[in-house]
This record gives sequence, structure tokens and C-alpha cells, in this order.
Amino acid sequence: MNPSLEHIDVFIAVVESGSFSAAARRLNRAQSAVTYAVQKLEEEMGVALFDRSGQRPILTEIGRSLLPYARRAADEVSALRLRAAALAEGVESEVSIVADTMFPEPTIVEALRTFADSFPHTTLRISEDTLGAAAQLVLNDQCQFGLLGPVVRNLRDLEYRPLLSIELVPVVAPHHPLAAATTEIPNDVINKHLQLVLADKAGFMAGQNFNILSTHVWMLTDLSVKRRLIEAGIGWGSLPLHAIAQQLNDGTLVRIRPAEWGGPNGSTALPMYIAHRRNARLGPAATWLINYIAEQTASGV
Repeated sequence: MNPSLEHIDVFIAVVESGSFSAAARRLNRAQSAVTYAVQKLEEEMGVALFDRSGQRPILTEIGRSLLPYARRAADEVSALRLRAAALAEGVESEVSIVADTMFPEPTIVEALRTFADSFPHTTLRISEDTLGAAAQLVLNDQCQFGLLGPVVRNLRDLEYRPLLSIELVPVVAPHHPLAAATTEIPNDVINKHLQLVLADKAGFMAGQNFNILSTHVWMLTDLSVKRRLIEAGIGWGSLPLHAIAQQLNDGTLVRIRPAEWGGPNGSTALPMYIAHRRNARLGPAATWLINYIAEQTASGV
């Protein structure tokens, strides 16, 4: 048994159109050709698909059982043809990207939603990491490009362009002793409290102080762990404003103002970049996604 895809398509058209004549009009074929195709499919599979005793063809029980399989086969062949056409045009079968944990998720999600519509047959592989570890994935060719922090400025092998700045704000839990401060907190006060700091496990930013003000510091490599420890009242630290707006509104977290921290509004700007290896050969799908994200951030989305 080797059913023809053409005959399967005609079978589906008859079911969806409700009659052989309607299917013939839909397919722009003679009714006799439609009838012949269904008969041949029935012969190929050795079953009756339609009961033709009435004015309109009615699916037999076997026909109803086989219809989902017929549709699946037609869909898979259609997907195969579309993917082959895309590959013939040079569209990549896979695009890989890494995002720093600081990068705003809504921006990424919107870009990927549009990417999915524009390149439905390209597989997307997404990774997430912190600081230099994220950049390392691009340097090692594990990811074609990345949405990275200022670490890129230290890496000559990467070509990058600026996207946006993230506002980092120092916060504590409401039951932490520093939460009671209503003015700037002097350095001799804040340095007595544990500070939680996001560390660069790749070592590309060695020697930079990460705004360390306390004498007692925990170095972390996971932003979500850092947030949970701060919420638990274990220490203080900075977090991206866009990621904790709800917690600030509901009082789960409280902003503080260390005297030696950031600008006049008590925050620090963290620039973010889109970067790839200087000599990377990027296909049309990766290039499209890079340009889309750059345009999206430039427009303030």
C-alpha cells in the first residue's frame, strides 16, 4: 500500500467541500478526475472511504478514522516543501541567541514572536546567562549573537552596537534594617551590612568593583537567586528596575539610597548591546532578528 499524496489531497478536499462537484470546483479540476482520484486512493488502501448511496458522499467509519492521518500527512509534506524552499533561499535551519539575565524579557518576547511568524521553519535556540558567561557563548560560537552587557567593550573579537540602558536600583526587604532609612545612607553604615553582588563567572570583568560598598559581600551568578535572597532580608543589592517594578509597588522590596551609589536619583545605568563575532557569517534569519531587535529598542518598544 503506497497512497499517493495527490489522491490524499483530493480526499481531504471532498471531505471539506462536502461533495465531489464542490471539490472539483475548489481544485479547478474535472469532477471525473476528482472521483477517479478518490477511487484510486480507496484501491491503494483497500478500504471504502465514502458511502456513495445517497445524494452526497458520506464518510464511512474507516474514512472518519483515516481522515486525521490524511490531514497530518498532507500538513507534513506541505511543511517539508516550505522548509526546503526556505533552505534553498539560504535561510538558516537554526538560529542561536543568548540573552544576559538583565535584558528586558518583554523586548525579547516581542522580537521572537515576530521572528516566529517571519521564519516559521527556522529552529530557534535561546540561552540565558550572566555577564561574561553570556558573552563566552558568542565567542565560542555556541550562539550566533547575544544581547549582552558592558562586558562586550572588553572583547575585541566581538562586533557590537548599543541597544538600551537598564536602570539598576539598590533595594532591600521591608524588614531589613536599612529599609528604615529615609535619607542617603552613609558609607560607614551601609558597609556593615551584607551586600549581594552579581559576579562574572567568566572572569572578563575582573578588577571592576561592581559598585561594591560593603566589607561583607556574597558573589552570586544567578540573578533570580540574588532577588530571592534580598527579598528574604539576607542582604542588600541592586536589581533591574524593570524586573522589580511590581515588588516596589506592593512593598515586597524597598529602594534605598547609599551615599556613594549611582547618580542623583540613586540608580545606575547599565548599557546593553547586541553583539556577534567580528567575522561571523550571519544568514538572513539571524540578520533579520538582529536588525529587528535594534530597531525595536531604538523606537522605545
